[in-house]
Amino acid sequence: MQALTRPAHVFFLLPPLLRRRSVDDEEEKENSTSFAGNIIACAVVCWVLCGVGVTARFYVRGRILKLLGREDWCVLVAYVS
Repeated sequence: MQALTRPAHVFFLLPPLLRRRSVDDEEEKENSTSFAGNIIACAVVCWVLCGVGVTARFYVRGRILKLLGREDWCVLVAYVS
């Protein structure tokens, strides 16, 4: 009787504990590169740039124009959440 095999494009969806370890998995692990550091750096840079924008908005509308409104507080809530 032939063992059932899964298509390669579905194999990565299984949690690691349910997968059978094979030589291919070990080789793939050794040859793979991780982009986790790049993704985290990109997220932090975007978060900081948005923070600068929100701070500038509050400074201009609050200190210079004296026109802080509901939409400014909505921007702050959206930034924090």
